[in-house]
Amino acid sequence: MKSKLNTILIIFSIIPFVIITTITLFFYGKKDQSDRLANLQANARSGSDIITSLLHTQETELSFLAKQNDIVNFCSITRNPNKTDYSILYRNSQKALKQKLSLNPCYKMLAIYDNYGDIVNSTNEEILNNNYNHPIIQQIGKTKEVTSTSVPADYYPSLDVDNSYIDIGSPIFQNQSNQIIGYIILTIDVKFFDEYINSLELGQSNFASLADASGNYLFSHDKLEHSQKENSMFTSNFKTSIQEDPLSGYVTVGAMYSGSIYAYHLIDNLDWYFVISQDSTLIYTFYSYAITIVFVSVILLLLIILISSRKIAKSFTNPLLNLRDCMRQAADGNLTVLCNVKTKDEFGELSRSFNKMLHIIKSNYDELSFVHKKLLVKEEQLRSNYEHIEFLAYHDALTKLPNKAAFYDYLNITLNREPGCTQAHSIYFVDLDNFKTVNDTLGHDYGDELLIQTAKRLNYFLKHNDLLARAGGDEFLFFKANISSQDEALELAKDILEKFKEPININGTFIYISMSIGVSLYPLNGVQYNTLIKNADIAMYRSKDTGKNRLTLFDESMQQEISRHSEIIEILRHAIENNEIYLVYQPQYDLALERIIGFEALMRIKNPTLGNLSPTEFIPIAEESGMINDLGSWALKEACRFNKHLQNNGFPFCTVAVNISTIQLNQKGFVTLVVDILKETGLSPQYLELEITESAIASSIRDAVSILEELQSIGIRISLDDFGTGYSSLNYLTQMPINTLKIDKAFIDKINLNKKDNYVAEAIISLAHNLEVKVVAEGVEDSNQLNLLKEKNCDLIQGYLYSKPLEPDDLIHIL
Repeated sequence: MKSKLNTILIIFSIIPFVIITTITLFFYGKKDQSDRLANLQANARSGSDIITSLLHTQETELSFLAKQNDIVNFCSITRNPNKTDYSILYRNSQKALKQKLSLNPCYKMLAIYDNYGDIVNSTNEEILNNNYNHPIIQQIGKTKEVTSTSVPADYYPSLDVDNSYIDIGSPIFQNQSNQIIGYIILTIDVKFFDEYINSLELGQSNFASLADASGNYLFSHDKLEHSQKENSMFTSNFKTSIQEDPLSGYVTVGAMYSGSIYAYHLIDNLDWYFVISQDSTLIYTFYSYAITIVFVSVILLLLIILISSRKIAKSFTNPLLNLRDCMRQAADGNLTVLCNVKTKDEFGELSRSFNKMLHIIKSNYDELSFVHKKLLVKEEQLRSNYEHIEFLAYHDALTKLPNKAAFYDYLNITLNREPGCTQAHSIYFVDLDNFKTVNDTLGHDYGDELLIQTAKRLNYFLKHNDLLARAGGDEFLFFKANISSQDEALELAKDILEKFKEPININGTFIYISMSIGVSLYPLNGVQYNTLIKNADIAMYRSKDTGKNRLTLFDESMQQEISRHSEIIEILRHAIENNEIYLVYQPQYDLALERIIGFEALMRIKNPTLGNLSPTEFIPIAEESGMINDLGSWALKEACRFNKHLQNNGFPFCTVAVNISTIQLNQKGFVTLVVDILKETGLSPQYLELEITESAIASSIRDAVSILEELQSIGIRISLDDFGTGYSSLNYLTQMPINTLKIDKAFIDKINLNKKDNYVAEAIISLAHNLEVKVVAEGVEDSNQLNLLKEKNCDLIQGYLYSKPLEPDDLIHIL
């Protein structure tokens, strides 16, 4: 422990110092290196700018020379050499060129090019009449400005091929115009910059020079004394560097402390670089000092820590060893051990806390032992409760039968146990008939007991692998496994119906019940459990719809009916916005006036998928789904609008009759709705007739009469439709405020064939006339019917004999 503490003290004393010192020296070293490199780069950029400035000076002087009259006049006649003054102008321009060439020994050549790029005058007669097609001429021709460019050493064979040259070109303009008539090009030896470079004070270890893009120095320098090896390394590294940064950068040659660093910067208009070097020793010297300082400091610090760490370690380890021994005894189970460190520092406080902790642990241990025994008892109770909850999750609390979830799981497992198995099974969906009546008349206690007794009777039919479940409410699910045939499945359902013909005794009250059963077969009606249950449910509702107390075996036509029912609901939901609903109008012919006095509006629907839908099919579905209100409101508004349109266009004023369903009549605010539609369309109330059926008023004649009287008070006509069928009652005629009575087509069809129908029709007409109500005969289709109705003084006829229901345009045509 002591040796470890000594080591830790030494390590954690030295490491921070070393890290902080190293980081500090690193950043200061980086800063110093960065500053030195930046200074070197600034010198390279400054040298490049001065070279550029020297070139600009030469460009300016050359542009002045290009404006001299001797030069301009000569270029003006270069294409007309036969003129007498050509030789004079040639000599004058030659003189001006040589005078300029004599100004500096680095001026190697001056040449004049005509505007076609041919050399027409030069201080070097060897290149006369040569066409160099100098690229600088094309550049000047585009910019019309003085420019400079470097040329290869062997571009002019007459000059020293060991040297590099710069060509400065200027356009020669026609006097007082911007038209180029020639070019003047000055060729300068790169040694022109030698004087400037020699004037730089770089120290004995540094030098400056110019280099091309290949890293070759363009002229020798007295201070440039490099080995062949270092020159080769510079050339290679320089090529790599300018590929990454072609404008400016650094090149390192040799080792960190014995090589050189070259800074370079591109010279404008030339593919040359100004290069300046410095010994890398001057850049990286700071690192040498830093390493020495760190090494010496670490040695001194290590000696100090070794002396002090021993004393410190001893003061820490003795109390820790005491605590260690006590903890070992406590870990072995001795909770009465005490630690005897008496110091007033943290170790003494730790010792006292340790003793207190052991006391608490011992007390808690004794208490936990007691609690553990109690928990064992609670665990047993929880296990029992869990089993009960699990039972409730999969069983019905009233009948103790499995619930729907348990039935689904069992069916799913059974059907998927042997995939592809051809063994047949049957599923029965059982629903008690008129169970609500038992609850409402005898009370829910009798209803609950009835469900319990029903479950017991159904259990009688259970065999091995079968399952009975309560699906909810008064519905039960029965699974019959391994049936041999369809007949066996149906026979079981018949037995169940037969069994429940016997009354059930509940507290001395005998209750007769029946049930509707739907049957689906596996795999004939499906292979998935949810499909089979759904199909059995569909078949059960077919049993309900066809009279109850019967069984129905599922077939595909039932599913098709439900699918079509769903499709029609969806069509009705969007019929108005999709413009699939429309009205046709069947004229009503007055037999006395012998003309049309009205027409009945009839709803029709044409869907792209299902085609034309019969009103007898979609009207009941609309009433069942509640959409009849929206469709009826639309039909009422459209009929009123159309009738008003006819009146506005000069047609005879007729009454439009619109059918109103029970649901529409009973909806809140129906009268207000009708009034609003009349106001919106502008139709007078006297030209609107609302047709209602006897079934619409059968449930509450008092409310119906009140609504109809309010409508009639506005001026709207009321017609009783389909009289003689359904809930026919003469009492309606005395109580209801009606204007028209329509004899149902069922009587008219046989009026001339059956004496009884003839008598009924005659009685209805006579009764209506006595009550001052007009009579309309519906469904008149042949002349015999018409003649008989005329004899009996029928007021109006409506039927195919006169006209079928017509599209609006067709109705307008016959009007």
